[in-house]
Amino acid sequence: MLSKWKEKWKFVPYVIMHPVEGFDEMRYKKGGSMSVSIVLYLTFLFSVICQQKYTGQQFVFVNDANVSIQATFLYTLGLMVAAVFANWGFCVLLDGKARVKDIWIIMNYALVPYTIFSYIKVLLSNVATAEEGALTNVLLWVGILWTAFLLLRALMAYHEFSFSGAIGSVILTVIGVVIILFLLILVMSLFQKIFSTISVVFYEISFRIK
Repeated sequence: MLSKWKEKWKFVPYVIMHPVEGFDEMRYKKGGSMSVSIVLYLTFLFSVICQQKYTGQQFVFVNDANVSIQATFLYTLGLMVAAVFANWGFCVLLDGKARVKDIWIIMNYALVPYTIFSYIKVLLSNVATAEEGALTNVLLWVGILWTAFLLLRALMAYHEFSFSGAIGSVILTVIGVVIILFLLILVMSLFQKIFSTISVVFYEISFRIK
C-alpha cells in the first residue's frame, strides 16, 4: 500500500524539476494521479488561507477577521473547476488531446511551486521587517512564474500543442473563465429575482387570507 502511494507521488518532484521531459513521460505512462492532485489542491487551498490569516501584520491589507474559510474554499474550487472546463471546451475545438481529468491533474501539479513559495512568504512575513517585505514578494513571483511555466509545458504535452498554441489556450481559458463567471452571476441574479418575486406573491396571498 505504501509503495503504491509512493509510486503515485514520484511524478510530482519530477515534473517540477524536469518539466520538459517530465510531463511528456507522465502523460505517456499515465502517471498523473487524481488522489494526489486532490491532496495538492487542498495544500494549495490551505496556503491561500494561511496567506489571508497568518501573514505578518505589517504586510496585511485585509482584516483576517473578515476571512471566511468556506468562501475561500468555494471561490478557489470554483475558479479551478471553471478553468478546467474552459480549457477543455476551447481545446476540444482546437483539437486538444487532454481530458477533463487530465487538465485538473496537471493544473494542480503545476500549482506546487506557487504553493511552496506561498508558505515561505507567510513564514518570512512574520520575521521580516517592512523594508525586507519586497523579498517576500519576489519569492512569491518566483513561484508564480515557475507555476506558469509548468502549466504551459503541461498543456503542450497533454494537448500536443506548440508553445504558441499553449499560450493561446491559456488566453482562451481566461476568457472562458470570465464568461462562465459572468453567466453564473447572471443565473444567480435571475434566481434571486425569481425567489424575491415568489416571496412577495406568497406574502400577499398570506396577507389576504388573514
